[in-house]
Amino acid sequence: MKLVATVRAPDQPEEAARAVAEAAGLALAEARMRLAPEPPALLALLEGEKADRVAALLRRGGLAAVAVDARVPSDRQRVVARTFSKR
Repeated sequence: MKLVATVRAPDQPEEAARAVAEAAGLALAEARMRLAPEPPALLALLEGEKADRVAALLRRGGLAAVAVDARVPSDRQRVVARTFSKR
């Protein structure tokens, strides 16, 4: 699974909402709501290839969009700080 998000506010919000609605199969009102927060704004959670296609369509529509892996590493897979000191 991948997250599709915008990374910059669109220059033309209404055109961006139309592009999101068309690319992600959303109603126009829902696309507007998903673009409303300050970037990065999460637009969709989709299977890998579909997420890549949606992000590409959005970029062609003028949006700064990315598709990134939604997998979150477990504590075993990352370094977890136990203490911190400033020197």
